[in-house]
Amino acid sequence: MINSQTDYAMLMASLPPHALSLWDSKNKRLSRVQLDRHLSLLNSKDKQTLDEIQAVLLWAKMSSIEHGEKQIEQLLSELNNSFLADVVIWRLQIRTIMAAIRYRKLNQSATAAADFRGYEGVTSHIKKNWQSDDFTLSHRFPWLKEANQLFNANETVNLEKLLLNLSWQHYEKIGQGHYFDFEAVIIYVLRWDINDRWAKNDEKKAIQQFEKLVEQALTN
Repeated sequence: MINSQTDYAMLMASLPPHALSLWDSKNKRLSRVQLDRHLSLLNSKDKQTLDEIQAVLLWAKMSSIEHGEKQIEQLLSELNNSFLADVVIWRLQIRTIMAAIRYRKLNQSATAAADFRGYEGVTSHIKKNWQSDDFTLSHRFPWLKEANQLFNANETVNLEKLLLNLSWQHYEKIGQGHYFDFEAVIIYVLRWDINDRWAKNDEKKAIQQFEKLVEQALTN
């Protein structure tokens, strides 16, 4: 079990590097079993933190909006690591924006903006700028206009590719400077999750789960 920084370095050194591009089909990635074998070196506390981060960031692991909100609140209150908190918050912002785009299209009532729920870091701004195509957030999230256009054009595969690649590149960028520590392990696993999702061509399943969760929010 990992008990020192040197042990993190040994774990990271044992993992094959990710491909430079998410679309590199020639890159041989670890299987889930192989990855779990490497991660078994983590101590119980680190493994729990990793599991909790994955639980709030992966749609497939979220059973409901309400349960997800409780998980997020608990994780952020207990996560004593500003870097990892930023990792989580960044993805929550993307999720909230995409949920708002769909919510706005499905629910045209006068109270749609007031009823919308999401991560509070951007929700208030979204509600105030509900009628704007990009919620006036494109200056902070340059990908938003393209995502909105793809969503409205029902180009679900291209939208999924946009969002997956966005996260893939973001993690690669913020991972610079974290090569042999626990933060590096988290970034590695989150990028593996993205790679695995694309390799299995699970975009339809992911979008169905996304739609299911948003529809649950509409009826609550």
